[in-house]
Amino acid sequence: RDNQRRFYRLQQLQEKIESNYRSFGYAMQGLLASHTAKINKLMQACLKMMRQQDRLRDPGALAKQKKVMNELLRIEEELKGASGAVRSVQRQKQKMLQMRLRQIKQNQEDLEVVGLQIEAIEIAVEYIFDQSQGLDQQQNQQRIESQLNNLLTEVEEAEQLMEGADAGLEDEAWEGLDYLDGLGGEPAVSRRRTRGV
Repeated sequence: RDNQRRFYRLQQLQEKIESNYRSFGYAMQGLLASHTAKINKLMQACLKMMRQQDRLRDPGALAKQKKVMNELLRIEEELKGASGAVRSVQRQKQKMLQMRLRQIKQNQEDLEVVGLQIEAIEIAVEYIFDQSQGLDQQQNQQRIESQLNNLLTEVEEAEQLMEGADAGLEDEAWEGLDYLDGLGGEPAVSRRRTRGV
């Protein structure tokens, strides 16, 4: 609900920005089209990030992280006196828990990045609204253009960074599923085909 209110407020500011642009007459309509297209891209990115933020939010993340870390410490101690088949199983458990720990930490990092990007977009739209009330000044137009271009670049870079990190974790997840095959699970190859991999 909080994100819904935030996005609705941005939509209202967007409408006011477009209204301000139109008030400057025909000479400004080319600029209106250019800036509106870029603001629309930011709004689409913001909506996507808000949905991702809602998905990533996990009030129990810190508790889960602590539990996994404690379990890893326990296994590390048990490995000191383990041998043979027991050691092999414990190593596999350790590997799976390490993967889970990386996933929890990556989700928290992604959540932080998404939150910062959403705030940056909100600040930018507010700034553009303020500046749109004086677009007859050439300096204002250049500042808005620069702000939009820089923010669009930052948003794209953040998305690529998160996608790259998530892809690495997904590869690890498939390795874990390969291990489960040996325990009687569905073959990982079959699962990959189901997901279109």
